[in-house]
Amino acid sequence: ANPLESCSWLMHVDGKSYWNLPRISSRLGCLRGNRPEYYALGPMIGEAQVTLADEAAGYVLSRGLLLELQHSSWIERCTDHFNGSDDARGFGWTWPSGFYLSVCVWWLHRLRPERLGDPGTEVLVNSMPYAKKDSAVQRLRSLHPAGHCVLVVASRTHSILKEIHRRVRPLQPGDAGAGLEAPRSEVGCFAQTLMEPMALAPPWSYRVARAIVRCPLKRALAREDPEMGFAALKHELERPSRPRGPVADLLRGISSRGRLGGRRKELCILMPATDATPKQVGRARAAVNTWANPYLANATNLDSELQRRAVAVLYSRRPLLKDWENATLSLPR
Repeated sequence: ANPLESCSWLMHVDGKSYWNLPRISSRLGCLRGNRPEYYALGPMIGEAQVTLADEAAGYVLSRGLLLELQHSSWIERCTDHFNGSDDARGFGWTWPSGFYLSVCVWWLHRLRPERLGDPGTEVLVNSMPYAKKDSAVQRLRSLHPAGHCVLVVASRTHSILKEIHRRVRPLQPGDAGAGLEAPRSEVGCFAQTLMEPMALAPPWSYRVARAIVRCPLKRALAREDPEMGFAALKHELERPSRPRGPVADLLRGISSRGRLGGRRKELCILMPATDATPKQVGRARAAVNTWANPYLANATNLDSELQRRAVAVLYSRRPLLKDWENATLSLPR
């Protein structure tokens, strides 16, 4: 059996470093289908402006690309080319082994790895020359509370590896210090250089940067409706759908005098609601069950004194719960 049948990606790494596999896997998921599917987390650039990679900062090849290379007999051809050379055809023999794979695919197919990570916030390798204040773990400490956003952190000892793990791994309920570290789970991850791809050397590929930037929105759309894409979103932005239902009728009635025989409200409160995560649903439940309850737009308290002055409505693509149908401003199905 071909071992390439078992995996979609092959990643070559340095075992001494710490690799944040959930984040790397998520990043690769954003880029699936881009060609040629050859990435370096921390690519290097030589005097000839050729981008190369090695396992010190890690590189990734897709199964499809590896199968294509396999058919070209690239290993045998590269071996014949470099065997007998005292200096590896000018590159020297002192590099990590993975570097020579990068050299080979460049020499044979002119393939260069594309950047997969930001060197300031995601790929923390030791600086050259090495200085204590610029060490990878010191840079990780300075990223707090966004340490979970890194892709790789270089490590020199097993004790440092344990510290990196503590700073990167999201704390679970019940873990020591989980309460103090709660803000970490509220911090999102975004590399600013994605907005200026040419700010780095070697730069981000524009198509890679675009795919990474669009990925969270693309996943959110797919979660709401698997058939919804950017075209449908653009149409909705340009020509918004008209909400219907009890809440929409109520708001239209109170937006002008007389239609429902009532006065215009002093305050209309719109509360976004989503079921993207259990935490978001829990927040919506807590709001509905506490401060928002007296103001919710529903038939039971429509004539209350509080609702004659203010009204609160949830808004989401569809009601999160059956009980919230008469209190949710949503789009027609």
